[in-house]
Amino acid sequence: VFYLASNREVVPISMDELKWIVRGEIFFSDFPRVQSLLMKLLFLWLCGVCIFLFLQFIRTGYLLKRLLSKCTLAGKREAAWKNKLLFQYKINKSVELLKSREISSPFLTGILRPKIVIPDRHFSDKELEMILTHELTHLRNQDVLFKSFASVVQCFHWFNPIVYLYLNKVYEYCEYACDESVIKICNKAELEQ
Repeated sequence: VFYLASNREVVPISMDELKWIVRGEIFFSDFPRVQSLLMKLLFLWLCGVCIFLFLQFIRTGYLLKRLLSKCTLAGKREAAWKNKLLFQYKINKSVELLKSREISSPFLTGILRPKIVIPDRHFSDKELEMILTHELTHLRNQDVLFKSFASVVQCFHWFNPIVYLYLNKVYEYCEYACDESVIKICNKAELEQ
């Protein structure tokens, strides 16, 4: 025999009743205050999820669309480097290469129609090769898809600071992996010379 203590009395309960409590069958029906509190917490969590999803949509959707509308197509030289590297890394996707005066560092965006956006300035052949190799490594590793999924997970776990710390580290490791591939290519080129 087990005993269930409430704020008014101690009540003996059987093993079957204890199983019902563990499964939640008695818990929700007998404790309306707890049920009310859980419903309020669920509502608060859902409000947080909706707010974070909305902010994520605004940040990635609206701002990215505005930035991409101000981009211009890259020149023939940059496109030739892009095509050479796409062939070299056996990437069969069509990748659009754009230039923008609004940014200071290159980035890759788009899951179904990937776009590489580079700053609108002159790069040497070596710089262009390293930049495009870095961004194409993101494409090959499907980092944009992973980061999009991670952002949705972060929206559902908006209250958990560990998720923010973990995702920041994961994003850093994605960048390190791409940088490592660029360094390997630079080392190969130096060894050949």
